[in-house]
Amino acid sequence: MIRESVVGRMEIVSHDQAEYLEAIATVAKRGLSSGILYDALHVTAAIKTSCERIHTYKLEHFRPICPSTILLSTP
Repeated sequence: MIRESVVGRMEIVSHDQAEYLEAIATVAKRGLSSGILYDALHVTAAIKTSCERIHTYKLEHFRPICPSTILLSTP
């Protein structure tokens, strides 16, 4: 079910060192830590690919790190 509904809509995005450091800095500037770094990497990938929307069940994780140019929504 997931493969049929999601995989065809996804793109694998690689991060370089500068993008990892940017994600770490974003999290650190806001006084956050731990697993939110992975959310920050998702945001970095969204910015890199000019994504307009992030679907997540964890809106509270993405709100403090996502730029206003990307819409956050719950599926």
